[in-house]
Amino acid sequence: MGGHNLLRLEGAAYAVRSDAVRLAGPGEGLAAVATAVEYQGDRVALSARTGADEEIVALIPEEAFFARPISPGEAVSLGWDAGRAHRLEA
Repeated sequence: MGGHNLLRLEGAAYAVRSDAVRLAGPGEGLAAVATAVEYQGDRVALSARTGADEEIVALIPEEAFFARPISPGEAVSLGWDAGRAHRLEA
């Protein structure tokens, strides 16, 4: 769905834009494991897989990413502002 992540959260489907996803602190946000890191100039595309086996992509500004770099295989917590998750109706 373009630049959106489709996720099941609390039994409902949600869309969250990739550029709205950010690195969260340990124990906060959605737990996942990094699967790929792609430098894109002014940002880094971080792909990860959640415990529910869903892929999520975060487009993180380079300064935020390089302040605490992530490598594939590492555990990561991802978050977003509540208003950025849009519930989808089936």
